[in-house]
Amino acid sequence: MELSRRDFLRACAIASAAAAAGISNPDIVLSAASVKTFPVGQCRYCAVGCTCVADCEVDSTGKVTKVLAIKGDIKSTVNRGVLCTKGFYLHKALMYKDRPKGAYVRKEWINPTTGKPDLVNSPRVLNGLNTKDPDAKKPSEIDFKENFALVSWEDAINFVTDAIEKTVKENGKHSVAYYGSGQLGSEETHIMNKVLKGGGMLANNAIEGQPRTCMASAVVGYLYAFGKDEPYGSYDDLDVPDPDFKRHANTFFIIGNNTAEAHPIPFNRLATVKNKNPEGVKVILADPRKTRSGTIADLWLPYATGRDLALLNSMAYVITHELDHAKYDVEKGTVTADWKFLDKKFIERHLNFGIH
Repeated sequence: MELSRRDFLRACAIASAAAAAGISNPDIVLSAASVKTFPVGQCRYCAVGCTCVADCEVDSTGKVTKVLAIKGDIKSTVNRGVLCTKGFYLHKALMYKDRPKGAYVRKEWINPTTGKPDLVNSPRVLNGLNTKDPDAKKPSEIDFKENFALVSWEDAINFVTDAIEKTVKENGKHSVAYYGSGQLGSEETHIMNKVLKGGGMLANNAIEGQPRTCMASAVVGYLYAFGKDEPYGSYDDLDVPDPDFKRHANTFFIIGNNTAEAHPIPFNRLATVKNKNPEGVKVILADPRKTRSGTIADLWLPYATGRDLALLNSMAYVITHELDHAKYDVEKGTVTADWKFLDKKFIERHLNFGIH
């Protein structure tokens, strides 16, 4: 089968859009039965890594006709069969009554003759018409209704493909770059790498991803602190006893994250540990607001907004200057720091922080 560059771009765009919406191959064949459960994979949302399964209605030939429900995979070591609201409603994107039936394009790009977006014969090109309000004085919903038109997915994809092709012809292949989302899966990322690097019209390496750039500073910190480019730890630290020490973590410091609402599944595991041992397990919440994560906290530290780094530096000062230099003790939970790597003067310069 011959496939032009244009057709390849369109096919990739359609596949990525379907994958982002959670749409699988509608012709997937299962054994003949009214309802079947099959693995879906990881949830597409917050990156905790919850694994899902789907209950699907199948016809007499075994083809999936409807997704009935999404459930947690009881075999998962992360979510252990539990899902939060986001995971439970993954399948609703397929059947939601207000699901987009096309894409919206600014009206000045619409060819009045064909009713389709056009890079050549549109008011934007022919008359220099631009309805975009640079001062953003209008409410967004009014601006949207007045200035955007609904077009089919096919017309929208053709429009984007034309724009990419035009840009490359006029400015060269390095005029197009790709910046990927943190929610893209391995398959979609692989496809976009092939689109951009695979030769032909788009043969360049101008490709980057949010997962790398958003973690760039964190990786440096991890390397300095732990000697590894990621945190030393796992979800099992919350509630699974270490094979050597026969115990799991018993003190939890929450800062920069509203775990209860942003990542309900690990918070549920933490809360379970706290409920089983209210006195032995301690939870500290450091946040300007008392969020829902504070419902299980023993101590709330409402530091002034923007002073989180000062708080952490102050804690480091106390640890490095005021606590006894103890050897590692499992029972006491103490560990001796390697003092030659500590910049005490830096810590001393960053002591000030605010508590409401």
